[in-house]
Amino acid sequence: HGVSIVNVGHTGLRRFARIFQRREPDKDGVITVPVACVADMDVMPDCAPALIGKVKEGDSWPDKAKRGWRAKSDFTEEKMAARREGIRQRASGQYVESFVSDEWTLEYDLAYSGLVEDVWIAAHLARAGDRINAGTRGKGAVEKVAKRRFEVLTAQNPPKDQLASKVYALFTTGKEASKAIAAQYLSERLERRVKDGELTAETLKACLPLYLVTAIEYVAPFSGENGAAKQNEAEAHE
Repeated sequence: HGVSIVNVGHTGLRRFARIFQRREPDKDGVITVPVACVADMDVMPDCAPALIGKVKEGDSWPDKAKRGWRAKSDFTEEKMAARREGIRQRASGQYVESFVSDEWTLEYDLAYSGLVEDVWIAAHLARAGDRINAGTRGKGAVEKVAKRRFEVLTAQNPPKDQLASKVYALFTTGKEASKAIAAQYLSERLERRVKDGELTAETLKACLPLYLVTAIEYVAPFSGENGAAKQNEAEAHE
């Protein structure tokens, strides 16, 4: 679809967004290239601090002013909405739009929205990445172990936010899984599931966080359902 995906790391999105924004749009016009900035909300569920090692189980949280993380109980619904809007506005304007995670951060949101087992397995593969590349550990064996552990975990019927937090803990505790390497394993796994007929475009879309779907549709408006008809309609108006 001609869409470029650019990783800007931890650098503020605003400085990159400004590349596509005219200083004087009334005088110079605007750059009519749709740009979607994808940002984390960075507010974790209340169950997460103990699960990802921020605090010990049962301990009180440090005072909010003395910690660099935030949880949902730190906010009212109004303040949460204001935080989301503040993040959105930092890099939005003209043809640039920011899309803020529905819950916490990308990996958590993917697990929370419907790809929990896929992200769990991808994280285990990333943790074993060195041994897999060295040929001392097979990917299939790692996947089997990950699936067994996932079955044990889900047999306890944990709440949705707790389950997704335990998945995210694989990236923050113990032998931390690399997010970049896990992303490669996740994309490979999803491609295989599509090829095997386990997933279609629509069922995969239903498993994704809404903010990601909206961001994709913003930059690729003809890639979804009835795309060809929309493309023809757009060309007819040009």
